[in-house]
Amino acid sequence: MEHIFEQVLIQMRAVWRRRWIILPVAWMVAIAGWAWTYQLPDEYESSARVYVDTQSLLDVLLGGMAVRPDAEQRVRMVTNTLITRPNMEQVARNADLEALLPGRSLDAIIDELVGGVQLRRVGREGSSYTVAYQHHRPEVAHRVTEELVTFFMEQGIGATRTDLAGSQRFIQRQLESYEERLREKEREIEEFRHEHAGLVYGRDGAFYNRLASAAQQLDEAEVELREAKRQRDALQERLNEDPETVGEARETERGRADVLELNERIAAYERQLDEMLLRYADQHPDVRATRRLLSDLKEERDRLHADVGGSDESMAGGLLQQQVGLALAEAQVQVSKLEARVEELRERHQRLADAADQIPEIESQFTELTRDYQMLKEGYERFRSTRERAAITGDVQAQTDTVDFRVIEPARMPSSPVAPQRPALASAVLLLGLVAGTGLAFLVAQLRTTVTTTRTLTEWAGRPCLGSIAFITTPAHRRRHWIGLGLYSVAALALFGAYGVVVYVFATG
Repeated sequence: MEHIFEQVLIQMRAVWRRRWIILPVAWMVAIAGWAWTYQLPDEYESSARVYVDTQSLLDVLLGGMAVRPDAEQRVRMVTNTLITRPNMEQVARNADLEALLPGRSLDAIIDELVGGVQLRRVGREGSSYTVAYQHHRPEVAHRVTEELVTFFMEQGIGATRTDLAGSQRFIQRQLESYEERLREKEREIEEFRHEHAGLVYGRDGAFYNRLASAAQQLDEAEVELREAKRQRDALQERLNEDPETVGEARETERGRADVLELNERIAAYERQLDEMLLRYADQHPDVRATRRLLSDLKEERDRLHADVGGSDESMAGGLLQQQVGLALAEAQVQVSKLEARVEELRERHQRLADAADQIPEIESQFTELTRDYQMLKEGYERFRSTRERAAITGDVQAQTDTVDFRVIEPARMPSSPVAPQRPALASAVLLLGLVAGTGLAFLVAQLRTTVTTTRTLTEWAGRPCLGSIAFITTPAHRRRHWIGLGLYSVAALALFGAYGVVVYVFATG
């Protein structure tokens, strides 16, 4: 640390020995800088203050009935996009700057506006904005500020309504798109159901429940079939126990059937005879022929009846066998029905079992289709609700203002310039001259290095220093030193005096 401090002192002494370089350089820089500052044109600033009220009683009254746009966000957007080239071009045309600034092209004027227009928010949470513009002609600054305030208010009021109209068009397009997509999704679902008829039953494993139900029905039908077959076999065995009795019973049954047939024929001819007697006499050939036929039929009936009569035991056996035969026939019909049902249930169960491997994929596809449809439907309903709210919002916006703009400080014609700050620039020029002179002296000291201490000499020579000889000043040398120091002080005071005069002239105009 001590070594560093020593080096600093050495460099300061070296610069001080070359102090006559500092003042001339400072004078030259100061004179050139002050002359440049003096010829700078005056800048006049015109400003206005606008109050923006974004609060409205309708926000509380409407509640969720209408969409109230974020007025603060809208104002922020307007302020962020106000200073753009298209907007500045419109301001320039409205202010007629081409006539006020002859010889300047419109592009150059717009470039100045983009770089010079200022829009500042007063306070971090405030609702006031300051619009300002600087120009070397006060009437130009005033005209531009007025047009900026007007344009700012028009943009803030009209932008919300324009944005709402665009939003309504967007919502309508989205509704039409959702309707078309919903119809397309409904067609896909119907085609999917038709293509996989019998396999799509919704969610939660409904198909597997149906497969289990089919298996249970098949088992129950097979049990019933086995029972019916056992009953049929039992009846068949009963009939097979007495073949002779069965044969006799069958002959008796055939005889009884013939007797019944003859009785029907006799009854028919008797009715026919009664009708003939109403029209003809007893001796009519047809009446006599019918009587003879009836007599023959009755004799045949009596003969057959005598043949099939037999004993009571034979008649009882025949009747029992007849009942067993009827029961056997019914049992056979039941077996046939159950066999057909079992076959149908087996085929159905087999189809479901074969399709079981495809069911997860089919149900997954169907679930995806229904989920997409439900999402589309929910989106469609949301857009419908939004459209209704937007319609109410449109009516509200057409009759009220979302943002209220009030000019609380109008633009005024500036009477005095606000720039450039010549006293500050004069001080900066003086400081720059002193820094430049000091820097040049330091550079010369580095180029023409001298040894001022024994330690420095030891470091440079690489040998120990045995001693040093002191410099003895004479009276003449001291006199020259003080005269030079006085002249330097006079030059420095003259520089600072000139700085004071310049600052006074710049401050008083």
